[in-house]
Amino acid sequence: MPVASTSSTNQKHSHVDILILGAGPTGLGAARKLTKQNNQNWLMIDAADRAGGMAVTERDEKGFLWDMGGHVIHSHFDAFNDAINSHNDWVYPQRGGWVRVENAWCPTPIQRHLGNLKKGEQICQEINEIQSKGVSMADQEAKNLGEYFSSTFGPTLNDIFFTPFNSKQWAWPLDKLNHTWTSLRAGSKAANVPKPKSVVTSSDQPDDISNFPYPRLGTGDLWQSVARALPADKQRYNTYVTSIDLDEHTVTLDNGETVSYGHCISSLPLSVSIELVNAAKPNAAIPISLKPLLKHSSTTVVGLGFDGPLPKELEGKTWVFGADADVSFHRCTILTNFSPSLSEGENGSGSRWSVMFETASSEHRQIDIRPDVLAKKHLAELRRWGAVKEDQEPISTWSRHLQLGYPIPFLERDEVLLSDDNSSGIIQRFEKFGFVQRGRFGGWRYESSNQDYAFVQGYEAVDLIQTGAQESIYWPGRADKVTLPAAPKSKSIQSPTTPSEVASAAGTQCLLPNANETNGHGNQEHYKQNGGSLVHAQ
Repeated sequence: MPVASTSSTNQKHSHVDILILGAGPTGLGAARKLTKQNNQNWLMIDAADRAGGMAVTERDEKGFLWDMGGHVIHSHFDAFNDAINSHNDWVYPQRGGWVRVENAWCPTPIQRHLGNLKKGEQICQEINEIQSKGVSMADQEAKNLGEYFSSTFGPTLNDIFFTPFNSKQWAWPLDKLNHTWTSLRAGSKAANVPKPKSVVTSSDQPDDISNFPYPRLGTGDLWQSVARALPADKQRYNTYVTSIDLDEHTVTLDNGETVSYGHCISSLPLSVSIELVNAAKPNAAIPISLKPLLKHSSTTVVGLGFDGPLPKELEGKTWVFGADADVSFHRCTILTNFSPSLSEGENGSGSRWSVMFETASSEHRQIDIRPDVLAKKHLAELRRWGAVKEDQEPISTWSRHLQLGYPIPFLERDEVLLSDDNSSGIIQRFEKFGFVQRGRFGGWRYESSNQDYAFVQGYEAVDLIQTGAQESIYWPGRADKVTLPAAPKSKSIQSPTTPSEVASAAGTQCLLPNANETNGHGNQEHYKQNGGSLVHAQ
């Protein structure tokens, strides 16, 4: 059953010990931790109509479910496992990652299937030459991502795959990106970018064809379950933050209410938080001039739904990485292979299938991202694969544009976020005020923001606030010790903490819906323009 939650109150001023901005994985992680402690003095706010942040699932008018968090649900943490156990509707698809390169199929990872490539022998010779030197430039700290790929995989594989694919995925010049995200993740057993094989081998399947758990109705449904396991009166949706006063430890909401806090855990995009801090008054500690230092790409997501059985060409494929330069997208997800329920409609309507394409853009990759234009290009590519006949058309076309797609790991990023003087980095500036920025865009670290990592960032942020325990997930090996200021003495009334108090204070209510209970736009209106500012809590 849906859970009622406060969306606004008649109070003009309230106070909580811990304020959580954003009900995505990071915010839910913090809320879960506080709930496990039986802590009653917190509040979680999000601009969307439900939890999930960017990891959401939306149903279109034809009944197709489009899952923008729809990839493997990794888990390296007991706290995350405990949380997702609140969801009980799972399927177990088989992994199947493929690369489409030089108009042919190659299983993933491409660097370990050289025999499937036209120039496999040449690539192997180049890799052997690199490895014969003992220590590659990558091991000697390549200056940028382009150098890392070239020095690790050689010029030919770099030219046919790594440069074109990564230029599309990041929508950013590779010589302006760092390569630290390619290394081992905290808690993971494999590098983000596996090392190549130095022999020519071919295969008709990817290296990893293991089964993995996936929420039957999409990742959004998983996060609804996590949210439903939390106190409803501590969750407030359809609520926008209009300004943040770091000195006074207050936020102002779109209904005019002011909420004061002891500490704040925010997964608002870091660039948005900078704007909100300066919305009411210029802030010398967090100047608006810092915002342009943060680089990001945008993502346009297009889904195509079809009648009929899944084409044989797409069987066994969960996602396809598009490397060829004449292909606009960088990733295509065959959602039907994750869960048939994503395609069959609310009433299990017949034999249908669906695919979802992601296309990145930025100031460095300016392409036509109008949904109708991209849909035609994606349909043409499906026909080139032999998956769709020339006279076949989709019965549903769905799209969303995410202004914030990927937080870019630009060369100067680490110094911009954390300075050597332990005080002037953007993250450090916020922490001086007891304002903890974490999450995919909240902390601006792509490599530590898979959904399980983002969730545990919220979990650890609570420990940081309460005990000073240093975090291990947001920034492994972080050099400076994080010391947050003590919470100021509250000058405000306490927020309602019981259902009866909430009922008397609430002006309106919203529901925490199931994934198949959508209002037509679901959770995908990610951002709201407010005086030119993106103010959605992710």
